Amino acid sequence: VGFGPEFAFEFRVDPRVLKRARPKLLNYDAMQPTVDALSYLQMGTAGKVMEVFARVQNSGGAALLGDAAYLDAESPRGVPLRMICKTESPTVELISFNVEVPAFEPTLKFYKRAVGLKELKYPDDGPPVVRLSKLLASDVGGPNLLLTPVPDGRLKDRKLDEFEGAVMVSPAATSFSTAAAAAIALAAKEEAQKVEELKQAQGADSESQGLQRYMTGTRAIPSMTSEDGFIRINDGVGNIIFVQDQADYRPMSV
Repeated sequence: VGFGPEFAFEFRVDPRVLKRARPKLLNYDAMQPTVDALSYLQMGTAGKVMEVFARVQNSGGAALLGDAAYLDAESPRGVPLRMICKTESPTVELISFNVEVPAFEPTLKFYKRAVGLKELKYPDDGPPVVRLSKLLASDVGGPNLLLTPVPDGRLKDRKLDEFEGAVMVSPAATSFSTAAAAAIALAAKEEAQKVEELKQAQGADSESQGLQRYMTGTRAIPSMTSEDGFIRINDGVGNIIFVQDQADYRPMSV
């Protein structure tokens, strides 16, 4: 490669390299970054994106990416936020959970059955979301829920995850607990049926690995307990929802 009469590079490749063993390559399937269970909290805010960007930076947060309508950021404590620049006053619009693919469909069913959430079409003009994500909303109102599928094994160890849970207020907590108990029982029944079907498939085909893959993957096992006046719901994959009757609700200190 020449740059002029005074300076040039000459590159030569030894043909013997073609016969040498290839160096070991990193396993990029295994070396993928982990993600938190809480994907992000979406908030509506006033001002233009550049103004929001400046406020995030000046408050000790970190602005990550965005466009003219939204900004993805992190709070000083590392909470992921999506700021939508379209409202006059701050509003919480949506909370998004990352859910492992093998447990995604059962978890989606649980939120519909136990909480009574209904599936909505994600708006075409909304900020980008992961393909096959599901948007859910309640007739009672409040922030929507977005479930985002992630490959199995990609969630951060929950002992290292800062997210502890979310508080949900219900106009009738007793009725809610009844619906949740029925949803948990139905999920257990469907889980048992799934395992039995895989056992039968393996019995018919000794080389089938479906049962082994299913049992070693992430499985949704929802549960419910009561503590300190709250109904404590595990959605099946470790996301904890604390439910309290609207008449008894008091904001929790942080």
